Amino acid sequence: MYYVTWVMGQSTHFATVFISLGVIGMMLGSVLAKVLTDRWCKTEVFFWTNIVLAIFSCAFYFFDPKATVTIVVLYVLLNILHQIPSPLHWSLMADVDDYGEWKTGVRNDGFQYAFVSLGNKLGMAIGTSALAGVLSTFEFCPQSGAECCR
Repeated sequence: MYYVTWVMGQSTHFATVFISLGVIGMMLGSVLAKVLTDRWCKTEVFFWTNIVLAIFSCAFYFFDPKATVTIVVLYVLLNILHQIPSPLHWSLMADVDDYGEWKTGVRNDGFQYAFVSLGNKLGMAIGTSALAGVLSTFEFCPQSGAECCR
């Protein structure tokens, strides 16, 4: 919402359309995950999609935010790429659990899923805290030209 209204200079109505198009891109990405894993190994699709996603996410910074059509297309593509690894993540966890049961005779999927969930939550907490720290360090002001709250 902030990016669309303040950086792109668009309305909140446009932000709703923008975000909705991103959700449609995510749905396409989920479908594309199945198509890709029917052709290639899940691990390879997961790995390479994340590599391309990282590069694409960094490249997104260099595009002009005022080029609305370009940004919308890139945002949809970014969401497609973002969603491809998501179902693969959970599928690969089940594969690991199946392998562990085969190897040891013990099935501990509850333990595995609990630790992955804990890791996700810790990662989100640390990432959000780091972002807040960076914004605070550089005295980020969300409204350009306005007096910042301190």
